[in-house]
Amino acid sequence: KNMLYGEFTNLSPTIEDNLVITYSQENSDFDFETIVDNSTSYYRDIQEFSQQNYSELNFEPIEFGSPYEVKGNLLNSPFGLILVFLFGVVLSAAGLLAFFIFRRKRSHK
Repeated sequence: KNMLYGEFTNLSPTIEDNLVITYSQENSDFDFETIVDNSTSYYRDIQEFSQQNYSELNFEPIEFGSPYEVKGNLLNSPFGLILVFLFGVVLSAAGLLAFFIFRRKRSHK
């Protein structure tokens, strides 16, 4: 079985000290009702596991990325913001140019 082990001390409402579990993909075979039906055996397993001597177990450290990091896209980057700004400037300039051309044609009639 795979297990995750960690020591939790000085828990606080900050991101540094709290456990956050994230899932990278959907499990289409997950059946919540089956989990609930088997909850008694899960609690029994947890109780038995809590009685083990952890010093006899070998754990390998694993580094996880920050679950609070927002995966960016082009619009979240400074380059993306500059592109949006430039697009707005070009669009505004085109609108003003069209307005003045339309106004000039109307005034010559």
